[in-house]
Amino acid sequence: MVIVGGGFAGIQACRALAQSEVRITLIDKRNFNLFQPLLYQVATGLVASGDIATPLRELVGKQPNVQILLGEVTQLIPAKHQIVFNGKTFSYDHLVLATGSGSSFFGKDD
Repeated sequence: MVIVGGGFAGIQACRALAQSEVRITLIDKRNFNLFQPLLYQVATGLVASGDIATPLRELVGKQPNVQILLGEVTQLIPAKHQIVFNGKTFSYDHLVLATGSGSSFFGKDD
């Protein structure tokens, strides 16, 4: 099984499958999980940035059935059960896309 995304959904999927016989590959472009709701408190100096970012290996790395890979998935090929990851084709039996959401500043990017 391949899980793309190390956010809340990706981490929950890994944990839910912790006792299963399935081998999980977790792919994210960052090696940490960021708790975004507290970003404003980091910006105001109330919370240290290290308090809202937790390494993925700390969250699910101790599970024997999880392998964590860093990089970005750039293409999906569902008919062949493949993804393109870091420029290479990677096959999977089951795929979970948990890439999260994007930010919107209502047209005010600055």
